[in-house]
Amino acid sequence: MSPTTILRHAAADAEFRDELLTSPEFFGISAGTVPASVEQQDAESLGYWTEGVAAVDAYACASTCSSGPLTILCDGTTKA
Repeated sequence: MSPTTILRHAAADAEFRDELLTSPEFFGISAGTVPASVEQQDAESLGYWTEGVAAVDAYACASTCSSGPLTILCDGTTKA
């Protein structure tokens, strides 16, 4: 992995950033070049979007969906 790729990954992944700061020489970079991490999404918010909203949308047209190899079509009616 190139140093630029490592630094980009460190900015997006807090666990990787912590590992990188623990032993930057292992990755071939200086600890001073590691960028600040972006704010991590909290688990409650993630659950809302992945289970709450997504589950409602999938349930809404579950009985009237048809799928093919590349598309999924729903007619908009709700499951009774």
